[in-house]
Amino acid sequence: MQDTYKPTTRIEPLKWLIAALETVLGLMGALVLILYFYTGSFAGAGQKLDAGLKAIWLFVAPFAGQG
Repeated sequence: MQDTYKPTTRIEPLKWLIAALETVLGLMGALVLILYFYTGSFAGAGQKLDAGLKAIWLFVAPFAGQG
């Protein structure tokens, strides 16, 4: 007789959260490094990153019910 037991897949939210945060932080680090080489300074990279994040927020805010 064949065994028909199939274990259930358990989703571990903490592992998914950690993986998502690592991915986001890694992508932001890569973006800052690219902007650093583009601008020649971390201050310039920070200013460009701030401007980019603000532009994204100004686009997304009305959909999120902010502003």
